[in-house]
Amino acid sequence: MGINSLSFFGCGNMAQAIAKGIYHNRKDLNIYTYTPSYLRAESLANEVSGKAYKSISQIPGSDLYVLGCKPQQIVTLAEEAKNYIPKESIILSLLAATSTDYLSELFESSNIVRTMPNTPILVGAGFTAFYFSKNIAKSKRDNILEIFSHASVVHEFSEENQLDLITPFSGSGPAFIFELANLLSEKARSLGIEKEIAYKAIVETIYGSALMMKTSTDNPETLRNNVTSKKGVTYEALKIFNQYWPESIDKGIDAAILRGKEIAQKKD
Repeated sequence: MGINSLSFFGCGNMAQAIAKGIYHNRKDLNIYTYTPSYLRAESLANEVSGKAYKSISQIPGSDLYVLGCKPQQIVTLAEEAKNYIPKESIILSLLAATSTDYLSELFESSNIVRTMPNTPILVGAGFTAFYFSKNIAKSKRDNILEIFSHASVVHEFSEENQLDLITPFSGSGPAFIFELANLLSEKARSLGIEKEIAYKAIVETIYGSALMMKTSTDNPETLRNNVTSKKGVTYEALKIFNQYWPESIDKGIDAAILRGKEIAQKKD
């Protein structure tokens, strides 16, 4: 049996993006939503031809339950929901730094999936990493990956720690790109370029560069070299950047990984 129904516990931006991305390509799926306030659940349900519920006990048994709540709400949610989730159902978590063992204990279930999506999923793009508990059958894994591929690019990791390691790159990555765009835009403005023009130039440059990386057979190093003439304008800028970027990026990623471990340990 495949996945025919999904229940969303929490309807934040990421959960909404996933639900909408799935719905636009898989209108055969039954989608149920729940939030304590009901308002967001009702709004999302209306957009995906689903049904919102004011109480977890009212939600029909589903094949897949998506945990889209805030991390500080997970313990309360588990206490309310665990007795209403069928034992054979699969629980899929969007929470960062929250292990399958911890979720398995909270929900008294061995059918746990962890994901790490990123915000480009809001526009039907980006990258979503998955880790499945070992006892989830391959057919179910493939089914879930296929469903979520309608919202972003998907990848299954075989070891759970790999999901934690990719988090600073894909999960946090959009923030790094946005910060770079902000710094470049501010520099352009400081030199006298109009705000709107500076922003448009940076956005389109980042978008085009990403598209080139996605469609080209060349690696980023080659693409960079293709833009860089010896002793030219780009060369001079990169010479300065490379004095600082490698060490800064190493330290930043290491700090993010360490913080993830600290957050995970607080849950144990």
